[in-house]
Amino acid sequence: MNHPHPLLHRPGSAPLADDVASAPPGPPAAGLRGWMARSLANRVTLAALGLAAALVFGLGAVSYFAVRQLIRLRLAAVGQERPALAGLRWLGLAHALMGLLLLAVVAVAARFAALRVTARLTRLSEGARRIADGTAGALPCDPDYQDEVETVTRAFNGTLAQLRAAQQTLEQRVRERTAALEQRERELRQSQEQLALALEGSRLGSWQWDIPSGQVAYGHLWPRLLGYTGAEIAPTIQAWGALVHPEDAERVRRDVVAHLKGLTSEFDLQYRMRARDGGWRWIHSRGRVVERKGTGIAVRAAGTNADVTWRCEAEERLRDASLANARLAEALQASEERLRLALAAGDHAEWDLDPAQGRITRGPRWWEILGAPPEAHDETLAGWKSVLHPDDRGAACAALQACIDGKAEVYEASYRVRGRDGAWRSIRSRGHAVKRDEAGRALRVTGTSTDVTELDELQGRLLAATRLASVGTLAAGVAHEINNPLTYVSANLAVLLDELSAAAPLEERRGELRERAEEARQGASRIASVVAAMRALGGPERAGQACAIDVGAELQAALQMARNQVVQRAALEVSIAPDLPKASAKTNELGRVFLNLLVNAAQALPEGQADRNRVTVEARRSGDGIVVEVSDTGPGIPPEVRERMFEAFFTTKPVGVGTGLGLSIARSIVVSAGGAIEVDSEPGRGATFRVRLPAAGAPAAASGAAPPPAPASAGARRRVLLIDDEPMVRRSLERILRRHHDVVSLGSAEEALARIVAGERPDVILCDFMMSGLDGIGFHEALSREHAALLERLVFVSGGAFGERATRFLREHAVTVAPKPIDPPALLALIDRIVTRAEAARAA
Repeated sequence: MNHPHPLLHRPGSAPLADDVASAPPGPPAAGLRGWMARSLANRVTLAALGLAAALVFGLGAVSYFAVRQLIRLRLAAVGQERPALAGLRWLGLAHALMGLLLLAVVAVAARFAALRVTARLTRLSEGARRIADGTAGALPCDPDYQDEVETVTRAFNGTLAQLRAAQQTLEQRVRERTAALEQRERELRQSQEQLALALEGSRLGSWQWDIPSGQVAYGHLWPRLLGYTGAEIAPTIQAWGALVHPEDAERVRRDVVAHLKGLTSEFDLQYRMRARDGGWRWIHSRGRVVERKGTGIAVRAAGTNADVTWRCEAEERLRDASLANARLAEALQASEERLRLALAAGDHAEWDLDPAQGRITRGPRWWEILGAPPEAHDETLAGWKSVLHPDDRGAACAALQACIDGKAEVYEASYRVRGRDGAWRSIRSRGHAVKRDEAGRALRVTGTSTDVTELDELQGRLLAATRLASVGTLAAGVAHEINNPLTYVSANLAVLLDELSAAAPLEERRGELRERAEEARQGASRIASVVAAMRALGGPERAGQACAIDVGAELQAALQMARNQVVQRAALEVSIAPDLPKASAKTNELGRVFLNLLVNAAQALPEGQADRNRVTVEARRSGDGIVVEVSDTGPGIPPEVRERMFEAFFTTKPVGVGTGLGLSIARSIVVSAGGAIEVDSEPGRGATFRVRLPAAGAPAAASGAAPPPAPASAGARRRVLLIDDEPMVRRSLERILRRHHDVVSLGSAEEALARIVAGERPDVILCDFMMSGLDGIGFHEALSREHAALLERLVFVSGGAFGERATRFLREHAVTVAPKPIDPPALLALIDRIVTRAEAARAA
């Protein structure tokens, strides 16, 4: 117990509950009343015995003296006094002695009873003392006695047990009430601290008004709002009212009185008060009556004051500015109308970007370009990114971020966006930051976006015509490059057939046959390289994001195409450094630049003088970049031509020979790759065109021959599903693969789908891209719908994609393509890579 009564418990004493538990139970109320009745009867009996003894003694004595006197009188009369008197004397004496004896017996009995009672009372007193000291929990009971004392003892112990139980209950309640009060005190203290912090943080001065006395208790912030200390403003409502501006006093008084009468739920006032420096401060006062008498009379009110001078002054300035803004609005509206008309005439869509919020406010022309209805307008940066072509998203976002970060003053980007009809539209955007923060980061970027889809299509057709003209110019040389190896391929194959049908044993001619087969293979490889160069340099423009390009390989492809035309006019000298880094450009573009420069160098030299002219091609490192030079020993370029040679449609060649777009396109390609194209030439001393390109990454492998493919794995055999509608192509690939893998060869994609639906799961699928019936694109779509997990194991075998649908598919899908003609080691290595990649993805 936390606070025991000293009578019931002392330090070091045994727990009272133990003593109470061991004490005999006290009598009930009815038994206690019986005990009291018996006690009274015993006292009356003892008193009666004592009285009887006293009467016996008194009667004996009286009778003794009375009889003695009577006998004396009688005997005196008759003369026999002495003998009779002696007999009577002894009789009276006997009566007296009997009374005395009875009194002694009664006294001894009373004394004995008193001693017993005294001993028991002493023991009870000692028990009470021990209870008071806390060393005992109940009065001692004697089971040998069932008298009044024992009954009282039991009654006392029972009452004591009840008192202890009541004390424990009371102490438990006290502890609970104490804990609750302490918790409420902590919560109240925390609430007061939070209120104080809130008032301090919000600059609110609190007050309480005792209305009958007129006394006002201010919070410490209230006087500070006006520049006073607490002692400088009297704590009365009169002192408060004296500081109110005279023009506001009546309005304040009226609103406060209305609230005191109960006409309003609170009073919310804004008025001026005199500050310590003599100026006027605008105060926003809010409060309400928090206590009323039974009759409704207000007794106490509370509330807060806040200094809103800055807000009122701002509102005043805003009102003044609104008048000026109204005048400017008309001028701005007229200016916007003129701008809108100008943008509409130029087919521009204006936009305004808030980088912090990620919102772009667009003009109506933008939504017309996308074909989006008003409910589909998404004016967020994320919405703009979502309609960008995946290949263009990175470059467009990087250019915008560079402008926002202050790394570029102007934002320029060309990209494609998907319209609501699913078609891609070409967009050219330009903008600049109109406001920046101290760190140089843009707070607002504005600009325009223009739909250049039709312009790009026209330019693409023009470029295609230019490429066709270039290929037409080189057609004879390309035919020569193909016919030469084709001659010895055909001859060697014919000899092989003859030798194989001869009767002589093959063992005797094995070496000769191997040599002829190797020559045929080399010729086929040479034809394949020429075809690949034609496909790369004469193929359609591929839109997309720039990537790392092997400059040496691009230069070799251009040399492959232009070699025959050059060597007919000059000696060709080529020097390509083996450690050239890669450059960032779009696929095939740099090769077209080099091809244009080689053709121009050849056309600048007269025919039939190859022994006196020279064309030099050199590619080397230059610092962190790449330099490619194409030089000739021709007549040179006059100054007036050099000034205009990069202009579109400017040419000095005869009609039908040149379009005037070659150098213009070459320059735009190089500039878009971050480089520059230069020319050094003087009349009579030839010309040197120099292309400078920044490096995009690590050095490329030595140009010329491609690095040998990794050897095929000699591990487990794979399940290969081969699909090709050309039987001879299918059989040749089957022969290559069967030595290393288990091959299922099918002639159509429909058969392959049927086997996959039936549950067959190959490790690799080799599928021809251009087939009759269900082609490679249809096969890919079918897998993506029902068996998407097999897409990572699909390899297209293609001899070249033609048609807009095939070209667009390869541009928009990240698929693996093995080009024809097939190189067996490369194909086997590719199969191993596909399986390894798929198994790693599945394990992850």
